[in-house]
Amino acid sequence: MQAGPGKIFWIDAGSKKIRCANTDGSCIEDVLDDLTSPAGLAVDAAQSLLYWSDLGDKKIWKANIDGTGRQTVVSGLSPSSGTSLGLDETRVLWPDLAQKRIMCARKDGSDSAPKALVTDLVKPNAVAVDAFGGKIYWGDFGTRKIHRCESQGFGSPEVVVPYGKNSNSLVVDSIRGKIFWSNFGTHAIYRCNLDGQAMEPIIMDLENPSALALAPKAGRLYWIERNSGKIRRAAVDGSHVEDVLSDLGDPWSLALGPEPTKTSRGAAELGAICDGYPASDEVVEQVSHAVEEVCTVPITKYSWTDEDSAVKVYISESANPAALAAAASGSMDTDFQEKSFRLTVEGKDGARFELRIRGLLHEILPEKCKARVSIGKRITVSLAKKDGKQTWKALSNRNW
Repeated sequence: MQAGPGKIFWIDAGSKKIRCANTDGSCIEDVLDDLTSPAGLAVDAAQSLLYWSDLGDKKIWKANIDGTGRQTVVSGLSPSSGTSLGLDETRVLWPDLAQKRIMCARKDGSDSAPKALVTDLVKPNAVAVDAFGGKIYWGDFGTRKIHRCESQGFGSPEVVVPYGKNSNSLVVDSIRGKIFWSNFGTHAIYRCNLDGQAMEPIIMDLENPSALALAPKAGRLYWIERNSGKIRRAAVDGSHVEDVLSDLGDPWSLALGPEPTKTSRGAAELGAICDGYPASDEVVEQVSHAVEEVCTVPITKYSWTDEDSAVKVYISESANPAALAAAASGSMDTDFQEKSFRLTVEGKDGARFELRIRGLLHEILPEKCKARVSIGKRITVSLAKKDGKQTWKALSNRNW
């Protein structure tokens, strides 16, 4: 198998294997076989490592993304433990249904024993990490709620949103500030904001939806439908539902390999961004607009002030942690016009964010405008007024 971007990984419970394919459904291959009872699955995209739990030998394992270099990370799992795996920079996390805890251990396998991160739960069965917000989320089908706490387990857990007794998988989209989860009882996939607001079903009438996986930069959600033996996907708003793989036997857990990091308007490169679908030169322009619309996350939370000769627009770290992290590690690009401006932030991992304001209340001097980032605090966009004596009572005179 060729390691790299554009791969889907899943557990085949029937054959006790971990398998993979391209995200267009082609080139199905076995990655790991001779497993005992594989359950949870996760990919460390930054390190190109595969993690999985095995309820048969009661271990969590890791290997290179091509299946080589298998190593033990955790031994002595409890029964029904590790059916869901989450990863942060240094740890692997999992729900322990038997001990009613969220557990963690170092990803490099150096811990002599796993540690309890959160205790005294009811029936935890899924865990996910908000990398930018520094929080851990888990689903509990006993409380029928999604809960969260600080990533180190400090403080009392918070209830975020109803989860349901028939939910068994959740993912966190740190870039867009969303949680997604599946419910096989209602045959639907739901989403809400990270604080639990704006809960809604986005994909309905599914056949036993279970494991979820997220391609955050591409803005795509993948899931398993066990009854039909399918892996399917859609945009994160629930549109463009399509089959990726079918006739899979007994698919179980699901994870995605590293994502492509750049978009392109060339036909060959665009085909890779579009998950392997071929793109001719005639349709590049049409398709590339769609890809960029999905991949670019709009910045909607900002503030502004009128400061004599300039208007300042602020994008705070507290309201936009993913955008600030991208600015710190990547680059910023600006386009100032007399009555509009655009700020684009692109991280080293390819995540892209954009603030675009059209119809400014008054004219600005594009050549004197600028943007800068104060790492860990905010991005400041300075708009030089054409008429320094004008008072701005609004940033824009149009509602775009």
